[in-house]
Parts: sequence; structure tokens; C-alpha cells
Amino acid sequence: MVDVVQLHQSLQLLNGLDESTRNIIVESIERNNQISVFAYGSLLWNPIKDAEMEHDCILQDYEKGFFCEDFIYRGTFERRGLTLGLKEEPDSRVHGALLIAKDDKIIDFVEAFVERETPATQDGRVMDIYKYDFVKVTRSADGTPEYALTCIVNEESEFCVDIPETIEGQVSRMSQAEGRNGTNFEYLFSLAAKYKELKIKDTFTPTLDELCERARSYQ
Repeated sequence: MVDVVQLHQSLQLLNGLDESTRNIIVESIERNNQISVFAYGSLLWNPIKDAEMEHDCILQDYEKGFFCEDFIYRGTFERRGLTLGLKEEPDSRVHGALLIAKDDKIIDFVEAFVERETPATQDGRVMDIYKYDFVKVTRSADGTPEYALTCIVNEESEFCVDIPETIEGQVSRMSQAEGRNGTNFEYLFSLAAKYKELKIKDTFTPTLDELCERARSYQ
């Protein structure tokens, strides 16, 4: 059984979750003995330890794009990279996967998720580009719903890109960026390769194809 007090403490680390939403998440965990995260970026090819992956899920009325400046994993503060984030957008959809942790793995999973998606530099600067929400995701195979945590762009963060640059502008920035986990181009090509493997296609696919085509001309 999950330690509810510790679970509440862990969920408080998730920027953007109010008390009401945290209570809904706790009730869901107590009922189902599991927690899910909707993954659409690097979590697909580098998932959190001890999580099961369930492919082919859709999040409606959101769009994804390179809305997030990254100065830790794929860039530096002087040369920030770009990574994916979600914004609300009617009639758009995001194709991704669920990462699922069960029973005694739940709290460690939540804390690892927070540590990974809201990292800090050695001098204490927090990359607060994400806030978190508990969203309804639909399994493509049978249409059944699943509620899951996911990363939404924190539009109040200084690292939010309000208006995405042109394809050329995004690729030019990516070409100069490298961080703790490698180059920004490695992120882009890993994303495209994983989408191809998992047959992920959504309203972002044409943009991703254009970005990759332009990035190859830099190599």
C-alpha cells in the first residue's frame, strides 16, 4: 500500500498542481494501485526506471512543439537548446505513450519524474519550463481513457518560447547547442527515430519532418 502522506509530499514537488488536483491523483492511485505519465519526448527513448510502457495513446486539444529553452540537458545558459513541450490548442492532438508505475514503485517514480523534468544547475538555477497536469489520455486501440501526469509548458517561465521560430531559426539554434545529455541535434534525431519506431504521427509530424530535413543539411 502506498504511503499517502509521503505521496502527497512528493506530489507537492510538481509545479502547477493545486491541492484539489493532488487529491484527485491520490484517489486515483489508491483506487488503481498505479500512476501513469503521458510521454511524448525523451521519456520515450529514455524512460524512468521500473516503468512499464504502453504505446499508442492520444491526448486531445493540445499541441506539441519546441517551446522550451533547455540550458542543462541539451544546451547551456549561454547557448540554450530547444526541447518539446505541450500547449493547449483546440482540435490538435498529441500522439504518445504511457509510462506506468505500480504499487511500491509509485513514489520513487513520481520523485524521479520531478527530478528529471525540473532539474537545477549546481548554482541552484532551476529549469522551470514545465508545470504539470493530470490529463485524460485515450488508448487508440480500444478508446478507453486513462488519466496521466504530463509536462505542460510553463508560460510564465523565462525559458518559454512564446512564438516558435521559423524552421530555419529553430535548426540554427539547435546546431549550436550541447548540454549534459548531448547535442540538441542528437535529441532531434533520437525523437524522430523513436517516433518512426513507435509509428507516432500527429499534428506535429510535418514540422518534425521539416526540422530533421533541414538539420541534415548542417551535417
